[in-house]
Amino acid sequence: MHVTLLGVLTLFVIITGAAALAQFIVLLVLFKRLSSTRQRFEDVLDKVGSRLPPLLDETRATVAETRQRLRQAGDNLVAVSDLARRQLVRTDEVIAEISDRVRLQTIRLDETFSSILNRIEGLAADFSQNITRPVRDFSALLAGLRTGVDFFFRRRTSPPQESHQDEELFI
Repeated sequence: MHVTLLGVLTLFVIITGAAALAQFIVLLVLFKRLSSTRQRFEDVLDKVGSRLPPLLDETRATVAETRQRLRQAGDNLVAVSDLARRQLVRTDEVIAEISDRVRLQTIRLDETFSSILNRIEGLAADFSQNITRPVRDFSALLAGLRTGVDFFFRRRTSPPQESHQDEELFI
């Protein structure tokens, strides 16, 4: 029993040694791989480290330049909006003034036309009264003179023919 126990124990020691040796080999391979991976990672970091500062500097410069341009654009936008607002206020004032002037001129023009029309009506009435009435009176005087001259030179009275004509019309 002793021999078998010793054989089993030896077998376990051999299996344990083989497992330890296999584990050592796996760890050694893993170490080699990690070592090569670490070396590649360091190379990549060195490349990135050497390229990153110029890239960061370039990015900072671009951001600073863009910031400056955005400030200028914002300042320009504020200036343009202020100018547009002032121009709009001026335009509104000018339009209001023009509107007031047009309104006043329209009122004056209306008053002037009303005055002219009233004068024309007065002149027409005066013309009718002062010119046409004397002309009618003069025409009536001439008609009376003509009738008197006709009567004087004919020395006879003739019945008015108009009444005959009126009677014939009714028949």
